[in-house]
Amino acid sequence: MAFLDFYTLDLVHVITIVFASVVFYMIFNKFDKEEKYKKIFIGISCISGIIVSIIISYFTLEPDIPLTSNYFDA
Repeated sequence: MAFLDFYTLDLVHVITIVFASVVFYMIFNKFDKEEKYKKIFIGISCISGIIVSIIISYFTLEPDIPLTSNYFDA
C-alpha cells in the first residue's frame, strides 16, 4: 500500500486547496499588523490548504465492503 494511495489530484482538490489557502492567508494576515511576514504566510497558507485537501479526501472515502458470500456460487 502506497502512501496517500487514496488521494488523486483533480479539479475538486485544486479548488479546495485554493479556497483553504485564501482563507488561511486572510486569517494569518489579520494577525500581522506590520506586514513583514507576507512570504511566510503565503507558504504556510499553501501548505495548510494542501493538508486540508488531504484530510477532506481521506474523510470522504467510500468504505470498503468485503464480499462475504461466494461470488461464483450464485
